[in-house]
Amino acid sequence: LTQLLFNDGSTLSLGPDADVTIDEFVYNPQTGAGKMALTLGKGVLRLVGGQIANSSNVSVQTPTATIGIRGAIGGVSVGNDGTTTAYLAYGQNLSVTGKSGGPTQTVTQGNFAVSVKPGQPASAPVPLTNAVLLTVTAPLEPPSNSSGGSSGCGITIFLRAASSTTSSATLGSSRKYGRHSNGRQSARLGAQ
Repeated sequence: LTQLLFNDGSTLSLGPDADVTIDEFVYNPQTGAGKMALTLGKGVLRLVGGQIANSSNVSVQTPTATIGIRGAIGGVSVGNDGTTTAYLAYGQNLSVTGKSGGPTQTVTQGNFAVSVKPGQPASAPVPLTNAVLLTVTAPLEPPSNSSGGSSGCGITIFLRAASSTTSSATLGSSRKYGRHSNGRQSARLGAQ
């Protein structure tokens, strides 16, 4: 389990083998304004929105969907078959649009989810079932230690937005550092 803490107050939790790129994180603490954009290639993430999510959507791109999370606690999973499932646990709203077209589905009530299968539009929002809830939350629970308690996060990283640049960090199953073709810095960290 990896947890990222952003200086706007957002928390991003990543399940094992999650492949996440922070495409953009810009935040002005004086005004509370900013922008956050992520890409989830595979795995599970949970976002507890901070100041940025209170004033605008946090964007999450997956292979099959574009998701906006606003003023909320929400999660996204990308299954082995490419299906994206996004859920709103609590908060203002979550919007999901399938990349193959179709209408945007908006969730405004907690404990509802939207799924997008490859080549299909987003499903209508449905109540979270126990099976779906386990799929999208179980990977985010820390493993129990031998005494029956929780061992906590494997990695916690604090990210502060630079005042005049856009940072990018990729989190996946290996360590790799480099520059994107557009010149932005990236860091690939293990989410074990």
